[in-house]
Amino acid sequence: MILDIEVESSGLKEDAGEASKPALSNVGSGYHLCEKFSSKPELWQEVEALTNSLRFNSFEPEAVFLREMFGYLSQEVQHKLLLMTADRSEDTMDHCRLLLLLLQRFPQSVSVHGPKLLETLMTAEKHSHYQNSVNCYRKLLGE
Repeated sequence: MILDIEVESSGLKEDAGEASKPALSNVGSGYHLCEKFSSKPELWQEVEALTNSLRFNSFEPEAVFLREMFGYLSQEVQHKLLLMTADRSEDTMDHCRLLLLLLQRFPQSVSVHGPKLLETLMTAEKHSHYQNSVNCYRKLLGE
């Protein structure tokens, strides 16, 4: 809804399932939109749909459209949006998956966010009750 408002105000149409680069140039301020409306659950539902489209690489028209839209955002906005989304996540595994997505898209940030990801996974594993050495936390490291 909130992202729809920003997209509609930029004149973007989802015709033929393709994002229009000129129309999306106005969406580059999406990060500021996230800051402004950060307390709105509707925004985070839309951001979750966006990050899911990035994580799962579905060929559904909406997911393809969201990935294209994300691609038109500046690298700085993409990075900040993924980081904000990971930081907001209350689920440890989801937080780690989002950080991993951030590191995959921005390998230059490994030195900044990699140690935190490893620390979070090690702490979560330590507090879990898994008996074997192959668990969801170690599997995530293998991705």
